Parts: sequence; C-alpha cells; structure tokens
Amino acid sequence: MPVFYLFELESFNSYPVRFLQDFLPKHIPIIIFDLILLYILFAVVFFLVKKAWINVFFFSILMSAASLTNYIKYALTGENFLPHDIIMAGNMNEIVNFISIDLPWWAWVLIAIALFAAIIPGVFAKDAPFKFYIRIPVAVILSTVIVIFFGNSNIASKVFYKIGLTYEATDNQDTHYRARGFVGAFSVNISSFAIQKPEGYSNAKLETELNKYLEVPPSDDFANPDIIVVLSESFWDPRLLPGSEITPNPFENFDELSSRENSYSGGLIVPAFGGGTIRTEFEILTGFSVDALPKGVVPYNVIKKNIPSYVSYYKDLGYDAIAIHPYLARFYNREKCFPRLGFDEYYAESLSDIKEVTPYERGYYVSDDSFVDYLEYFLNNADKPMFLFGITMENHQGYRFKFDYNKFTVRAVNPNLNEEDDHKYKHYVQGVQDADASLGKLCEFIDNRERPTVVVFFGDHLPSICSNNTAYLDTGFISDTQSSESKIKLYTTPFIVYSNFKLNKNAANHDFVASYDLLNLLASLIGSGKTRYMGYLDALREVVPYYNVRLNIKLTTEQKEFLRVQYYATYNAVTK
Repeated sequence: MPVFYLFELESFNSYPVRFLQDFLPKHIPIIIFDLILLYILFAVVFFLVKKAWINVFFFSILMSAASLTNYIKYALTGENFLPHDIIMAGNMNEIVNFISIDLPWWAWVLIAIALFAAIIPGVFAKDAPFKFYIRIPVAVILSTVIVIFFGNSNIASKVFYKIGLTYEATDNQDTHYRARGFVGAFSVNISSFAIQKPEGYSNAKLETELNKYLEVPPSDDFANPDIIVVLSESFWDPRLLPGSEITPNPFENFDELSSRENSYSGGLIVPAFGGGTIRTEFEILTGFSVDALPKGVVPYNVIKKNIPSYVSYYKDLGYDAIAIHPYLARFYNREKCFPRLGFDEYYAESLSDIKEVTPYERGYYVSDDSFVDYLEYFLNNADKPMFLFGITMENHQGYRFKFDYNKFTVRAVNPNLNEEDDHKYKHYVQGVQDADASLGKLCEFIDNRERPTVVVFFGDHLPSICSNNTAYLDTGFISDTQSSESKIKLYTTPFIVYSNFKLNKNAANHDFVASYDLLNLLASLIGSGKTRYMGYLDALREVVPYYNVRLNIKLTTEQKEFLRVQYYATYNAVTK
C-alpha cells in the first residue's frame, strides 16, 4: 500500500505516465527516501490502531485528500499543496465553496482503488501480531525518529543533500515539486517550516543598511487626506485576453479616471495568482516581502506581535485606521492580526450591525456597490483623518453560474476559449464590470467631498477562470507557463491612485510597481513623509524595479545584495 500511495501522490503531481517514464528512472534515491518515509508512517499508525483495515482506510483517505488538494490547488492557482496549507484546514468549508474543477478519469480510478483497498485487509488480513507493550513503544520510537529528523535541519539537510533534495530549490516551488516530486518537495518544506534567518542577517547589519536613509517628515503642503485603500478581489483587465470582444467596455471608469490629471495608474506586480489574496494584502499593508517567509505560509499566522506597517505609520501621523471585509472575520486570521498591524477596528460580519447601510448580494457575496456604501458610511462619520482599508468579495471565484444571466449588463465573447473556460470568462467579466462601476461610484463620492481624499484601488491577483492556465494559453495571452515574460503577465494586476487634490506626480514615474511598494509610492504622491525603510524601498526601486521569486527573473549579484535588506527587515519585523 505505501508503494501505491506514492504512485497516487506523484501521479496527481505530474500525471501517471509522466511519473513512470520521466521521474521514476531518474530519481531512484528520492524514491527510496519517499518509500522509507511512507513505510515508517504506515508502521506507526498500524502499531497504534492494530487493525490492518483501519490503517489502510486511514491512509487511503489521507493520501487521496493530499493528492486531490495538490492537484486542485495547482490547477486553480499554479501553486502546489504546501505544509502551511494544513493550517487553513479550519477554514476548509469556506475554501471548498471556492473550488470548481473537473478531474481526469485516472484520478477517479486511483481514488477508487485507494478506498477499495481498505476492504481487502478487512476481509483477509489479521491484526498486528504484537502485544500493546511492544506496539506502543515501537510506534513512539518511530514517531520520535520522524520528529527528530524533520525538527533538526542539520540532520535533514545532510540526508536531503545526498539524495538530491535541497533547501535552495524552495525559492521556486513550481520547479521544486516538478523536479523532486510531491513527497520529496513536501518533506523539504516541512523541514524548513520555521522562518529561516536570511543569509548574512544580523540586527547590526540591518541597522547599518537602514541608517543610509533618513526619515523624512511630511511635506509642508501635506493635507492629511483621508486615505482609502481598496483590494478589489481578482480585479484584472479581461480585454488583455487576445480575441476578446466585450461590450460595453468593462473598464470604462478605470480608463476614464486614469486619464485625469489627479490620478496615477499602472501595473501592480503581485505575489499571488488565481488565489492567495493574503500574500498581496500582507505586502501592500506592510511593505515587507512574503519571499522572506516560509513558502506557502499564511503571513498572518506567523505574526505574533505588533509590527511596523503603513497602517501604523499613518496612525503615528494622527489617523484612525479601520479595516472592512464583508466576509468571515477569522478567515486568514485577520481578526487577530489586523490589530497587530495597527488597525483600531475591523468590521467583517459586524458590518451587518450598521443599519444605515442596506447591502445586497451579487455573485453569492456582498456586492461591490454595497461595499462602497460601507466605505462612504465610515468616511462620513470620521472625526479624524481616516486610513480605511477594504477587501471586496463580489468577484471571488468560483465563476460557474456565479451571476444570474437575466441580470448581465455586459457581453463577452472569446472564440479561443473552450466551453468551460468561456462560461467562467463571461461570469468573470460581469464581476469586473461591477467592480469598475464601484470604482466610478467611489471616485464620484470623493469628487463631491470637501475633505482631501485619495483612493488606492488595485487587484490582488489574476482570476482562476480556468484550470492549468488553459484560458491564458489557448488565447495566446502567454506562450508558456515558466518564462519570465509569461510569469510577469500572470502576476500583474491594474492599480490606480485617484484623489480630489493635486498629486505630486513628479515623484512617481514607473509603469510597474511591486505590491510592497504601492503605499510607499502613495506617500510620495501625497507628501506624507518617509521612514528609513520606505527610503530604502525608494532606492530598491531604482536597482530592482519590482521583484518576487515567482517571476523567474535572473538577478545580478548587486541586485541580490540590495534585495536582501528587504528580507532582513521582514525577518526582523516578524520574529524580533
């Protein structure tokens, strides 16, 4: 059975034939390690439960669940199942609601075999032929071996190195899982579960680097404007898919507002695709990089104390800071972490207590139009300058039968899409038009205000309108899934900064901005001053205009050294 489970896991990771023909013959040491690990785990459970059929049934469920999770997550987001995803198990009911994907025939066959296999030992096999005083100590000893191995990176790294597994490969998880297989890659990720100290890091070195940049106070004409930051779920320009014909223009407001004198727009380089909102959100609010954290980690799960952020920066300038999200407060651990970023209040389910706003649902969630009503409510009731951060939900996946066809207000056609992708594409475009309309409504509200107000509106990631990038490949939007050119397209969303006062646009001249740099750019546009770290980000932008490890960009030695300071700062903020 462990041999079968390995075949099942690797088949879902790279397809059965590819695993047998390409991976297996070239990676015998890794296969041996994988089997030893699975046999030890199998033995531990067998000695604990004693009955063979319970053992097989347990592992069949566990291995099939891991296989499915890896397959579905990669198909939707281009990322594999990672150890930190297990922490999200508490939100599994909500996550399942987002999933819409068909499985190939062989996947059902493997799952059926795994489950049917539990019947065989139930009929023919005997219980473990050992007394409990032998079984339990052996199970404890084997479990201790596993814990010591994965808990001691020195021991693990020596074994990994000898069989062709390395920690360095974890920088690019896609390549990591392809080259090392699911079990091998997952094992390395478990061993590197804790936040690793960046190479060369020390508190003194970080201070030396940051001391190269001076704190800059707000400019004399800084107007303490209300600041609205809107993370628009999956907001992206669907017209970029070659062959698309969409009427009316779903980006009508974005296009018109971008042409105005008091706006600044461009492409936002984000660390997420098809999902993983929290990564973009973390970088936007803190200026730190998720690349410095364990791969696949939910950033808010590792933040245990107050950390510096753009939120706390404006708090220090006398702002009130409020976050709103018309969904579950506990999702991604926001409820616990937002106060640690500096927010005074966080409204999620509690938005329903605000009787002055009557929300309505669209696409299974609170509409973007209602979301703007909530923003207006908080701004109208503010006594101090407001830093208001909001996360929309209307255009969240899945897109299958998301909107009522009778209420469609946009027509989208792309002959290059297959039937399934075309269906999701049409529904996605409707959501984009609704998001664009909410942007127009919000900016009209801003224009009619006497108080200086600025909004930063952006998408967190491209949509998961297809599995395995089919829509992006079939239309020719990307030519492959690995080149830097294609990766940059898949990790770029639109952003716009719009205000009812004059922006200092001389301070911003970049068409593309990294998500960790967006609110630093805002500070330049409105003259709100800089911390030393924000000054470093200004300098980083000149050396490395934008970066995250998913882009497959080759950096020079100088660029790597300059970028490492950001990892130092992230590590220091989260761990010290």
